[in-house]
Amino acid sequence: MSSSTDPDHFFQTNQSLAEIERKSLKSKNKSGNPIRLPSKILAVIADPQCPYEAVYVAESAGNVRRVVVDVDRRQRHHL
Repeated sequence: MSSSTDPDHFFQTNQSLAEIERKSLKSKNKSGNPIRLPSKILAVIADPQCPYEAVYVAESAGNVRRVVVDVDRRQRHHL
């Protein structure tokens, strides 16, 4: 038996369609130079070595990343 996760294959209310549209627009927001992460953030702590420049982010996918938040050096460092 085949199964599908495509939302177009299922009945959706107007409210759920509006929620999908809202999330789509939100994901395209570029205001403030957002940092993109592949999964949900579970916890954030400041880097003990340089607390004003970087944080460690725990994600729901099981990853921990060191993210540089200094505006001039915006780049991601993976552990």
